[in-house]
Formats: sequence, structure tokens, C-alpha cells
Amino acid sequence: MRIILVILIILGSYIHGYGQQLSAENKQLYKYLMAKSKSQRKTAKYLLIGGGIAYLGGALVGINDGPSTGLSNAAPVFLSLGSCALVASIPFFVSAGSNQHKAQEMLVSFRMEKPHIPVLKGGSAESYPAIALHIPIR
Repeated sequence: MRIILVILIILGSYIHGYGQQLSAENKQLYKYLMAKSKSQRKTAKYLLIGGGIAYLGGALVGINDGPSTGLSNAAPVFLSLGSCALVASIPFFVSAGSNQHKAQEMLVSFRMEKPHIPVLKGGSAESYPAIALHIPIR
């Protein structure tokens, strides 16, 4: 009796194992959104680091350099370029998070599923409501 129960559980899990799969069009869109999010996050990091370095360089030149050399005129330029780059990185971080959130929402869906179990005519409904949740394992 235990063997029959184990076999039924294994067959039942195999039959309903298709709920974790994304459709082909959703999989392509998911990969596109995740790649776009990664690219935007990378751009934002470069802007943040570059802006911070430019801002720091402008501040150090402005503080340590006397008015006798021509570098003191370049300090405000570096400060303004650095601050502009720092501010420009914010929309990239926001957009990257938004794209990643859209991609993660695609993993949870609600749709009407057709039963995979053969039934007698009139024995059950043609479809039933199902919530699909895809949990990526890394």
C-alpha cells in the first residue's frame, strides 16, 4: 500500500509540475528586462563613481590650491561636473529597479489552467483558476 501511495504522489507531482514554467514570450521579456536592469544599474554605478571622483578632485583642488596657479579656476568646473554626474545617476538607479520589479512580477501570474489529469466526461470543469509562482534558484 505504501508503494502505491508513493507512486501516486510521484506521478501527481509530475503531472502538475508544469506550473513553474514561463511561456516562451514571457521568458524572452523577462530576460530582456533583467538584462536592461543590469545594464542600467551598471551605467548608474559608473556615473556615481565618476561623479564622486570628479567632485572630490574639484574639492581637493579648490581647498589645497592657492590663487597663484591656474588650477583654482578649474575647481568649480570639476565640482559642477561631479555633482551633475551624481544627480544623473539617480534616474538610472530608479529605472533599473523598476525594470527588475516588472520582471519579478512576471514570475507570479494568475490564469485559468486546463487539468492535466484525464477525467470522465462531465466529471470536472474544463479549467480551474491557478496561481503560478516561479521561484528562481541560483
